[in-house]
Amino acid sequence: VTKTLYDPENTLSKREQRRLLADRSDGFCADVPYSMNKHERWDKINASSLLNNQKPSSPERMVISRSDVPFASPCRVGTISNVKVIDDGAIATVSAGGKRKPLSYFNGQLRERMNLDKEEPEPARVHFSITTSSPSSPCLTKKSSRSQYI
Repeated sequence: VTKTLYDPENTLSKREQRRLLADRSDGFCADVPYSMNKHERWDKINASSLLNNQKPSSPERMVISRSDVPFASPCRVGTISNVKVIDDGAIATVSAGGKRKPLSYFNGQLRERMNLDKEEPEPARVHFSITTSSPSSPCLTKKSSRSQYI
């Protein structure tokens, strides 16, 4: 799990950005990857727990489900399979139909959902990225060099 502040159009003031980056009320520091295995976070952390403890004055929160691919892979950008946000008090899932897409695809879907015009700046959001390992990554399909000598 990684918490990041997403503000592509600089809608937040520098003071507000610093305040949000320093906020640890949810138990996460910004831009620090946390293991789901440590402290049994897999049992406590899910989309609803991350989205429901949002303060009314804070920017919208989004939970991003992505799969981990190697850095050398050309498909590194499109690793997001779905996004969860709160819509009218309920958790809504925006999915790419089983395919992985880049974040810009989901931002367009969310703009349509919020009825934003193209001229309006994109609002700032707090992203919680939950990264899972992909079973099709090359390191899992390749034989290890150690197995050749057995």
